[in-house]
Amino acid sequence: MMNSLIRNIFISLVLLSLSISTASATLVSAQSSANILRPTESATISLFLELDRGETASVFEGVFSLSGHGSVASTTLTSGGPTWENSFGNILNDEILLSLTSNNIAGPSRQIATLDIQALTPGTYDLIFNDLSFAAFDTNVSPFFQDLPLPNVNGEVLTRITVVPVPAALVLFISALGGLSVLRRQTSGVPS
Repeated sequence: MMNSLIRNIFISLVLLSLSISTASATLVSAQSSANILRPTESATISLFLELDRGETASVFEGVFSLSGHGSVASTTLTSGGPTWENSFGNILNDEILLSLTSNNIAGPSRQIATLDIQALTPGTYDLIFNDLSFAAFDTNVSPFFQDLPLPNVNGEVLTRITVVPVPAALVLFISALGGLSVLRRQTSGVPS
């Protein structure tokens, strides 16, 4: 009788510890609609917070860097997504600042921002995980939220878009140079 009682208490404690285990996230990820663009073409990058289990989100604050912003491509930011009730996002210099809050929205993946990219000149455009200021998830026990450790590493490239030159533009440029050279020879009196 005593062994059965101790065993039941032990099982109850194990189940309780599993139900209040720490919140965790798989990672912050990015999905791009295109990885190679030509000048004037556009793409969309969606940023997501991917979770291990069905925790409920409450707060996300983070910083991301943009390599090639302004020179290779222009960027328009829409912070938040369908699961975040309050969101603030800003691009300052080459950094994206995000601050999002929600009211107990559950699910395995939450969109945290959308970037609309317009290619300008050939080069490489990177979206880089820079810093996670704070992220928390609601729990059913005090203190009612837990810090969220992410395995993303500062400086990790989440997605890369390569802007390539238009091949026909190079042919036109060389043809134009050749034509100018012929015109110059004709106007200077040098026989061609």
